[in-house]
Formats: sequence, C-alpha cells, structure tokens
Amino acid sequence: MVGSSACVERNRNSANLNKLNAAIRSEGLVNGVRASVLRDTGCNTVVVKQSLVRPEQYMGKTVSVRMMDNTAVQVPTACVHIETPYWTGAVTACCVKQPLYDLIIVNIEGVENPIAQGITMADSPTSMAVETRSQAAESKRPLPKLKVADAIPSIGRR
Repeated sequence: MVGSSACVERNRNSANLNKLNAAIRSEGLVNGVRASVLRDTGCNTVVVKQSLVRPEQYMGKTVSVRMMDNTAVQVPTACVHIETPYWTGAVTACCVKQPLYDLIIVNIEGVENPIAQGITMADSPTSMAVETRSQAAESKRPLPKLKVADAIPSIGRR
C-alpha cells in the first residue's frame, strides 16, 4: 500500500485486521536508510529509532508511551518517511533511543495486514542454530592437555 506524501496523524484502526495478533519481522527503509522492521498487530504506537530521524523531522511534541515493562516515558514525535512491505509514505512516529527494532509498524489506517497478505511467522527471517551428532560428540570429548615448556630456572628465583 502506498501512503500519502503528507505526514498526518492516521486513525488507529484494527477493524481491518485479523483478530490474531501477529509480529512479523522484515526489512525496510526509514528516510532512505536500511532498517529492521517489526509489523506488530498487537501494538498501537509507531516507533522509530531516534538515530534514523533527521533534526528537521521532529514535530516539537512529546507523548507518553507505556513500555513493555509497564513504565511510562515521554518521547518526542517526528514525521518520518518509511518504505516497508506494509506501508510506504510518511507517518508520525514516537522516537526511542534503543528500540528492539529500528521501526515498529502498528495498526494505523491503511497499513497492510500481514496475515491478509499471506505473510506468516514462517516467512519472517529466522536463525536455526543446530548441532550435528558429530559436533555433539566432539564437544563431549575432554580437551587435550596443552604442551607447556618447562619453567625457566633463572626467572622467579631471587
């Protein structure tokens, strides 16, 4: 979906979304810079990493955001341009110093539903670290003794 070029506060709307909450990872651009993206259908605030926001994009407003640990913090808002599989255009976002992802896209009007697009957690980039049987056997073997030279007699004696 392509958004408008003007940065407007969009109505938060989950009516067009599946009732199942989903958090899908992908990549996108924030102000032309590559960014990690989380599409979170269980959240209602767009979040962007502060280092991706240009000074002129700040709107001069702060909002109170409730964090995952249930603390409320005041953060600045900015109008940023994003390009993702779910939305392309300008959005108003809360600017956080160290978010889990560079951009978190939430339930705002016009944002594509990842489930409706057929995107699932299986499509999300993952890391599958495995250990083979031979690697497991190798890790159980005792380490070989190190060969250490004999101590030099002239060192350590006084």
